Order: sequence, then C-alpha cells, then structure tokens
Amino acid sequence: MIVMAKDENWEEQIYELVERSESADGAEKVALLSEAVRLADLGQDVERATYLREELFTAAFDFGMYERALAEFNTMLNACDQHADTFGADVMSRLLWLYKWVAEHAHKFPSVTKQQIDGMFADMARRYEEAGLSMRAIYSLRCRAALEMGDIAGGKKDFKRWIDAEEDGSEDCAACEMNSYVEFLLWSGETEASIDKAKPILAGKMRCSEVPGITQSLLLVPMLTHGRAADAAKSHKASYKQMRENRKFIGYAGQHLQYLALINDFTPAVKLLESRLAWALETRNGQDKLQFLLGARLLLARLAAARRKTIKLLLPPTFEHVREDGQYDTAQLAEKFLAMATEIANQFDRRNGTQRYAGIVKDNDALIGFDAAAN
Repeated sequence: MIVMAKDENWEEQIYELVERSESADGAEKVALLSEAVRLADLGQDVERATYLREELFTAAFDFGMYERALAEFNTMLNACDQHADTFGADVMSRLLWLYKWVAEHAHKFPSVTKQQIDGMFADMARRYEEAGLSMRAIYSLRCRAALEMGDIAGGKKDFKRWIDAEEDGSEDCAACEMNSYVEFLLWSGETEASIDKAKPILAGKMRCSEVPGITQSLLLVPMLTHGRAADAAKSHKASYKQMRENRKFIGYAGQHLQYLALINDFTPAVKLLESRLAWALETRNGQDKLQFLLGARLLLARLAAARRKTIKLLLPPTFEHVREDGQYDTAQLAEKFLAMATEIANQFDRRNGTQRYAGIVKDNDALIGFDAAAN
C-alpha cells in the first residue's frame, strides 16, 4: 500500500520514495515513482520531475502499463522542448531511444487514430534527423506498424528502406532486429521462411532481455501447424514462464494459450486462462487483449469439440460474463470470447481501413478442428 506523501519537505520525501522504489517492482514501483513525480510537479521542479518521469516511464512500460508510459513520455517530450537550453538536450538524447518503445506500441491501441500514428512517426523522423541519426529504427518501426495494420505494400516499402539504411547504434539490438525480420516474413505470409530465419534465435545464438522469448512465442502456432511440433514444444518450454509471469507479455501468453489448446493439453491451458484473464481484461493494448481472447476462445471451442460440454472455471470478477457458481457451457463461453475478440478486431479494421484483424479471427476459426497428431 502506498500512502500519499505530505506536501511539506517534498525534496526529502522524493529521496525516500526513489530509494524505496529501487527495491520494488511492478505496481508498487510505479506507485512510488508516481508519488515522487507528483511531489516534484507540486514543487514546480520541472527538471527533477522529468528525470523522475524517465524512471516512471520505464517502470510502467516494464509492467505493461503502456498507456501510462505513453502519457509520461509526452510530458517529458514537451518539457525537453521547453527547456532545450538547459536540461532538455541531455534528456532528449535518451528520449530518442525511448521513442522507439512508444512507436512500437502506439498503433496497438485502436483508440489511436491513423493521423496520430502518422504524426508520431513524422515527429520522430524530424527529431532523429535533427540529431543526425540514421532512419533505420524508424523504417523498421514503420514497417511493423504498416504490416500489423494490414498495409502490406507500405510495410514492404519500409522493409527495403530499413534493410538498406545505415547502422549507427540508434537502431535496436541485433537480436531485436532479427526478431523484427522474422515478424516481417511471418506477417507477409512467408511462414516457412520466417521459421528458417529465426534459426539463430531459436538456437540461442542471439538474445537480449526479450529475445528469444518473444520469438519463440510468436512462432509457436506457425511451427506446430507446419509440421515442426518438436520445435514448437521446445520453444513453449523455453519461453512459457517468462511470458506468463510479466503482464507486458500478455499477448504472447495468448499465443501459449492457443498452443496448449491445439495440442489438447487442457489442464495447463485452463490454469493459464484462470490466472491471466484478469490481466488481458485490464490492458488497453487492443492487440494484446485480442491475442489472449482468441486463445481463450480456441481453448473453449476445442473443449466443446472434444465433448466437454461444461467446465468449472474460476474467472475474475472483471469478466462481464462471470458466473458465481463457476459453471460454464464450453460452447457458449467460446462464443462470448469470440464476440469480445471480434469487437476489438472490428475496431482495428475500421481504423486501419483493412481486413487484417478479421483475417486473424478467421484463422482462429480454422484452428478449432486442427489435429496435432496428423501434422
């Protein structure tokens, strides 16, 4: 529990809050740093508030509170612009790196308009150009955003720009760049090529804090459905704990939920659904929420197909269809999850002017009758 600090002696209180935050994590760390930022704002110490916001941004981002992180980033950006002659230049050099984190996720919120996404990339490109940095990171991020929004032609154009652009250290690490290459191939419809491209990652030769975990999770279903069950099983075992234990990976946890449902390993799949549905419902990252809901739908639909007509589940009270007795009709619950996922898919497709997310839902439909033994 975080008690709001008194406003007197705010500088000492900030020091204490920051010191406590160093041994905290997750929601507690975010709450401690939020209070420190509040006090700095109250004391009208813009410089200190900006440095504290850097820490808060990272803590919120690492905890999967992307919307909070994005809000803090915009405040930092404005402060640095207004104080460019003093502390702004020092902080801006780091914000340009953090800008990549923002640009990676902005389009995953259906409430963010295409105009806002385009404006963000234009602003980012301007700032990178003014700093004398390569456009490589921006082309990579634009490529990913275009593909995920269903603009395949635009994604392929930026892919070529990305690959041809100079490397100067402002781009992602080698492991993350390779993961992005794998994503490009996968989302362009080249599934076999994407799996082959991922070999250095899957073999453990390239890694960072998120890779190979996110790559292994991304390729679980493609590997399973393309006759590489042993590779999928190995990837699931290697990445499952990391994806399950951090809410920022809730979308990838949805990939594991789909995988478990497809191999009919229903007991751990049910446990994952019960323990992580609350996180999926809480996130405003529509793409992550969609992936988990589709995993839940696939699990319940395959249970129904296996003639498990009813199931007892402990679902969170935030789930709009929760039952006090915990007894659910599997087919009906599958339809509830499908309706929720379809609503999100429709929001994305309306914004993007494409049918990419409708296609993702359709692909999920096709997996209900998948026979792992036959592949």
